[in-house]
Amino acid sequence: MGVEPPFLYNPVKSDGPRSPYRDFDPKAVSRASFQSKPPRPKPDGPLVSFNKHPDSYLIVPYGNINAKPMNPSVKKWVKWMRIFQLVLRCFEILCAIGLLVFLILLRGMDAATGWIMRIVPGVAILHTVYGVYHLSRKPHARTPGTSASYMLFAAFFDVSIVPFYAFSALVANTKHDTWNVILENQDLTPVFSKIVFYLATVGGGLHLVSLADSLYLAVIFRKITKLPPDMNPLEDNLTSRHKRNKSSMSVATTLSEREKRLSAFESKRSSGAPYEDLSRPPTVPFFHTRTQSTDSFNTYKSTPPPSRAPSQISLAVNTKWILPDPQSQQT
Repeated sequence: MGVEPPFLYNPVKSDGPRSPYRDFDPKAVSRASFQSKPPRPKPDGPLVSFNKHPDSYLIVPYGNINAKPMNPSVKKWVKWMRIFQLVLRCFEILCAIGLLVFLILLRGMDAATGWIMRIVPGVAILHTVYGVYHLSRKPHARTPGTSASYMLFAAFFDVSIVPFYAFSALVANTKHDTWNVILENQDLTPVFSKIVFYLATVGGGLHLVSLADSLYLAVIFRKITKLPPDMNPLEDNLTSRHKRNKSSMSVATTLSEREKRLSAFESKRSSGAPYEDLSRPPTVPFFHTRTQSTDSFNTYKSTPPPSRAPSQISLAVNTKWILPDPQSQQT
């Protein structure tokens, strides 16, 4: 057996310039706690206020307090502009579907031109279908910020679709001579080309009108987002809570009358004045219930209530309360 213990590792050396324990001081915290602490600063002004209501301090309102309320007619304008745009979207869907169907039936155009003229109506169908879904809901179904974002998105698509519709109308009006139809009757080619021209022209005009409508709604919803929630003209349950109708006034009057009656009743009760429609129960002195008294209750004047029967009244008045004698109980 060796002299040294069979350690697997050598002990950590705590001395030397490279030792991690060279600057370690285990009593640094204790030594720092023994040092004198700096004095605390004296408070300025009284910490207790006398003759001042606790609710009299200044309450800083939260949110934008400089917001100006919008005209109440904004709600009506937003409602009718959304309905008008919904009708426009329905006609735009019909134009886009018709334009796509007739362009599929026509042949003889360039490959790039044909793909451009067919893809744009498909995009317009997706755009207008979602527009109908969005506009069929109530104006306050979504937050004003979301509605404003969608209106900008719709305006971007409208302004993008109009040039392609104009291109389709121009091609249908100038290069329809080389076109043909996939049907057996080739006499339908000029008819289909005219239909394509009219559908592209009408669809582009509808998208231009929808563009102006979308920009107006985007601006309105953007203004609503800058208002506090209780100033939203589209939320009747928030903006009309301070108004009083006839029913609320009638409820207030009935409540006030009831409070007056209760206050009068309580004043009579506190003053001890006799009630007009109620009778007082018989009174018994407090010490009579705590002593060995053999006096009956007929010496005290009382006015029994009229609802009691005569037999019960006489029994209650002539009853004697006798406490047992403690000496008799011991024997």
